[in-house]
Amino acid sequence: MPRRGRAAATWAAVGAYAWWGTIAPIYFRETSDASSLAVLGLRILSGVPLLFLWLLLTSNLRAVAAAFRTPGTLLPLTLSAALVGVNWLTFIVAVSTGRTLAASFGYYLNPLLSVALGVLVLGERLGRGQVVAIVLAGAGVGWQAVAIGSFPWISLTLAGSFALYGLLRKRTQVDPAVGLTVEMLLLCVPAIGLLLLTPVDALAVGSVGDALLLGAAGVVTVVPLVLFAVGARGLRLSTIGMLQYLAPTGQFLCAVLLFGEALSVHRVIAFGFVWSGLAIYVASFWNRSRRGRGSRTTEAARPAGRWWARAAAAVPAALLIAAALYWSGLSAGSLLRGSLAVAGVAITMGVALRAGGAGRALVHSWAVAALIAIPWSWIPARTDRHWTIDAARQPTIEVADARIVIHDFRDFRWRSVEDADAVREVREFDPDRVEGVDFLVSSWGSARIVHTFLSFRFENSEPICISIEVRRERGEQYHPIPGLFKHYELIYQVGSERDFIGVRVLHRGESVSLYPTNATPEQSRMLLLSMLNAGSRLHREPRFYHSIGRNCTTQLVRHVDLVLESPIPWSSALLLNGWSPAEAARLGLIDPVALESAHRCIDDAVRAAVDAGDPDGASFSRRIRGDRAP
Repeated sequence: MPRRGRAAATWAAVGAYAWWGTIAPIYFRETSDASSLAVLGLRILSGVPLLFLWLLLTSNLRAVAAAFRTPGTLLPLTLSAALVGVNWLTFIVAVSTGRTLAASFGYYLNPLLSVALGVLVLGERLGRGQVVAIVLAGAGVGWQAVAIGSFPWISLTLAGSFALYGLLRKRTQVDPAVGLTVEMLLLCVPAIGLLLLTPVDALAVGSVGDALLLGAAGVVTVVPLVLFAVGARGLRLSTIGMLQYLAPTGQFLCAVLLFGEALSVHRVIAFGFVWSGLAIYVASFWNRSRRGRGSRTTEAARPAGRWWARAAAAVPAALLIAAALYWSGLSAGSLLRGSLAVAGVAITMGVALRAGGAGRALVHSWAVAALIAIPWSWIPARTDRHWTIDAARQPTIEVADARIVIHDFRDFRWRSVEDADAVREVREFDPDRVEGVDFLVSSWGSARIVHTFLSFRFENSEPICISIEVRRERGEQYHPIPGLFKHYELIYQVGSERDFIGVRVLHRGESVSLYPTNATPEQSRMLLLSMLNAGSRLHREPRFYHSIGRNCTTQLVRHVDLVLESPIPWSSALLLNGWSPAEAARLGLIDPVALESAHRCIDDAVRAAVDAGDPDGASFSRRIRGDRAP
């Protein structure tokens, strides 16, 4: 093809993918007030005339009639029509409900899922790079399901429906524009039914502009298809394969920059898995296409091991290095930490690519990680950051005449999640008057991950709560992944039940359950002193929080082990601590009957105590325990 023709085809293909990545999500976002089913119906019905016009201009109308007369063509097109309808509806729902990131994730997955279908259905063989790519994509999906806590059905529906659609169309010998016209004609009947069943007010047409916007659904659908058809005719398949990633990239940028969708750490990691898989897939595809065009590079001239295999072997170490440097506790801005992370990845990849093979690249990359870990391990925890109001001071203790004096005992009066009257007091108590300890679990919706803390009961005195937490800086939010890399300091909060339980139930929207333990007064006293001493030491020797090794539950277990005859065995409940009450009951630390008790959740009792008129701390504690009060 002449150079001008290739340039026109390139711009047409770029325009098609850019349209699908920007115009389409923006359009469906603007029409989100209307029913998704109605928008789908309008998209189909208003697109058919435009497709007929395109076929008329290209003299392909007779091919449409021929497709309807050929059962071998009509049947697969009927199935592909159903798939494209599902795909379009899912995309409309995703964008209109604020889940464009999920749609982007699905379209990034699509090429890898298509490769997997080629193996399962067509018996195609995979290269090692493609296997690694598919495994990384599966890891990304698994991470979303486990870490985010919801199955990525939108992403998988979009990727699966489009991959199956591509498989059917690949095996159906029909012109793309003709096939799409037949599919949309087949969808016209259900589209008319959707519009007839849709109430008028569900169209959200409040002005002429709204009506014109909905009527443009066909233009939004057909224009990129025409551009794609022009581009596909003049470009190699490898070029089209590279350009296809413009669409999900555009959707990703729209979601984050225009629509303001939250890009959590978990979602970044999930995308990272898929992006890594795509990079390896594209590299392997490019390498195979070069060999297919008759590359004359001899085996002796090639470095041992393909470059993409060496790069893939270095990805785990590179990601670990990037995370450790970016989320470390260095007293530096995010730009400097980000630069360090990029430099760490560049060094790791550079060393790996110079290795003699994938195995050596793996060893060399982890050697780089080990070298970086040495100075990283020296990064100290700090006490002089700009802390949130509740973490501004670390409580300390002193012993005076067989009594314990607690400085900076927290008894805040909360007005909202971040606003309170910061009341800090000096409290003293007699450790010999400890009667027992209660185990508290605070849940914010997740059944697997909760916050655990303790409350120590005293004879004729107000209980003392101790909570092992992240010491947050102002404006900082907790994520478990940065918590693996020296990102947060540790704090032992010591205060009243009215403060610790009240803020969780009344302002953070959490649910708190209380379980009396079987600890003896002596065990309770030893546990209390152990935790108070550990918290007081943090004032002089700050330490980092760790999402696995030093969190609210694992750190608590260390203190409990000191007062038990035998240590608590490791179990999954230490990580998925929503199961910790059941595990504690199994070990005999709490009464199993308490797990089934209707009174274990104290949310209503907390609200009733507050409605009673701001009782003092001791009165609050009696009210929330009800008939369980000592």
